[in-house]
Amino acid sequence: MTMLSKPDPLNHHRNLAAPHLVRRAVAVALAASLIGSPALAVGTDRQLLLGAGRPLGAQDLILVADPFDPEVILPGRVDAALHRTLDSVDRSVAAVDDRRWPTARRSLAAARTNFDRAHRSVVRQVRLVVDPEAEDESTAGPDSALAGLNVEQVSVAVLVGLFDGVRRKVVVQRIRSVLATAQRNRMALISTIVGLDPEEAGAAYADSLADTVPQYADEVATIREALADDRLSRRARVGVRAALARSIRANTAMTRAFGGGE
Repeated sequence: MTMLSKPDPLNHHRNLAAPHLVRRAVAVALAASLIGSPALAVGTDRQLLLGAGRPLGAQDLILVADPFDPEVILPGRVDAALHRTLDSVDRSVAAVDDRRWPTARRSLAAARTNFDRAHRSVVRQVRLVVDPEAEDESTAGPDSALAGLNVEQVSVAVLVGLFDGVRRKVVVQRIRSVLATAQRNRMALISTIVGLDPEEAGAAYADSLADTVPQYADEVATIREALADDRLSRRARVGVRAALARSIRANTAMTRAFGGGE
């Protein structure tokens, strides 16, 4: 049974006070494919408005995947870093959509910095040594890893869609740069997790990450659709093709490690 996300009182102000928190339409396909997955909750509290400052129509509502489980309390630095990252991606989307090019360049640069910051905070939790004899088994590592991978996956779909119709060379290059950073950090995180002893520290990651494996194939399909359908400049098309190759590698790694082949 599909679980719907519950309103999160700690982050409720984020939905009300920040009309720029949106996802590109390309993320709708990804969100739809994730509705049946327990890894990403989808709910009406994440139906966000596009186009603040102008009359809104029915087309302005989109359903997006929420990468955060409202019932999971992440370590403070991880939670702050991941939300900051997602917020900077949202600001980038709003700036590109509104053709505010200087703001878009700054927001995309901030997003790249935030992806690196979030990656470091998540990897730190994954690498922490947990006392196996402790009464309360820590889930900070697995919870942080899952949230980090989810944020990166939602962001990849959004950023790939951001190329559509953009001809500004500097902006296209900034999108390519932040997209590459998100995907390379994700691959590094996957490699770190796969490198854990599957009988000891790695065992805690198996169940939750196995549930997310189908999402990587969906991401590959989404990027292929962008290549086929979007209005891409030459530089943008090169960036999307590179993103596709990185997503295929992530899909292969996740399927091999957590695909659950009998």
